[in-house]
Amino acid sequence: MKKGVMGIICLIMIWCIAVPAFAVDVAFPEVQPRDYDRFITEIPADADVETAIALENRNFKNIQSLKPIFEEDSYKAYNKAVTKMKKEATMEGVIVAMEARDALIENDTLADRILFIWDGTDMPCVDGEEFTEEDIDTSQMFGYGFKPFAIMYLLEDQSQVKGNIFAVSGGGMRVWSNGSEGYPASEVFNDLGYNYFLLQRRVGPYSEEDIYMDYNRFVKVAKYYVMENDLGGQDMYAALGWSGGGSTILGGSVNYLYGMVNASRYDSDYIPDEIDEISSDVDVEMVIYGAAQGLVVTPEENPYLPAFYICVGSEDGNGPENSTALYEKALEYGLPAELYIVDGAPHGFGVGLPPATGTVEGTELWPYQADEFMQAHKNYQTNRSYWYLTGIPSFIVE
Repeated sequence: MKKGVMGIICLIMIWCIAVPAFAVDVAFPEVQPRDYDRFITEIPADADVETAIALENRNFKNIQSLKPIFEEDSYKAYNKAVTKMKKEATMEGVIVAMEARDALIENDTLADRILFIWDGTDMPCVDGEEFTEEDIDTSQMFGYGFKPFAIMYLLEDQSQVKGNIFAVSGGGMRVWSNGSEGYPASEVFNDLGYNYFLLQRRVGPYSEEDIYMDYNRFVKVAKYYVMENDLGGQDMYAALGWSGGGSTILGGSVNYLYGMVNASRYDSDYIPDEIDEISSDVDVEMVIYGAAQGLVVTPEENPYLPAFYICVGSEDGNGPENSTALYEKALEYGLPAELYIVDGAPHGFGVGLPPATGTVEGTELWPYQADEFMQAHKNYQTNRSYWYLTGIPSFIVE
């Protein structure tokens, strides 16, 4: 009898070893089709725990980039579920996260809020062919397959629009500081009367040139959208960048990829399309504690340099000297320029509202100064015979 029992136990142990737990199919919840499915990677039914967690974390990063289109409480619930999933590392946690993703409530459709800047083209890349899925998934801001896009914050009454702002948050070239910069600034500038477009760009491990190409294309696509839809404020196009975003707007629309220059400067395989017939020049560049790159192009190279509004804190860890140097170079070139140094302010004050870093008195003033500066330089490029030389693309006015 004992031998028989022992034999059965041995058979059970052999079967358990031969059939590992991760090979058993898991009944994942059935997720309903969503407007944002292009951002989602399906998790195979036979995925092991490690793979399922990695894929759902990828989905979360892509959903995170769309945060403004979701109802806040449903987004927080999904965020909480993903955090718990990564901490506990169980298949049950993955299922709870997937259910929370399926429960996300959209306030707006992608068609109403999102501009995909590389749709219809092959996204250019300096060295991206060397990247693996793991490289991209370990980036702090997005998962494999991410393609940059812009979030639109458009005013309801376009007849009252004072201009169009093309913004990019800081975070160096490694992350996005949308929480303290890009998102709260949308409300401030909407209240001031501007349409506001926020770029969700590539960041490291992509190169600075890749990021410049994203911004260059973003300006062209956003201008096309404004003109094609007959939006207001076409006499004021302005770039806005904080910190690393300041370097991005300088590299992507002033120093290297200005005017009709396009992504083929850095990627010889890139094939320009009709959108690339639109100039990436703007009337005003708003550089907020992000002047490290400086103005390295000359008026002879780029004859349509913009007017500059520059703001930095006196206690900026990167030093206000870079901003002062940009201001002085603009004046040397005969460009309109204004410099506002906020006494006692550190780096990262955003629009002077929480949760920005170290907000002090005076940091909340710069958007209003920038508003006055922009209104004083409406049609700045046009007034310099700009369109007479470059022309509005024929496919827009036909």
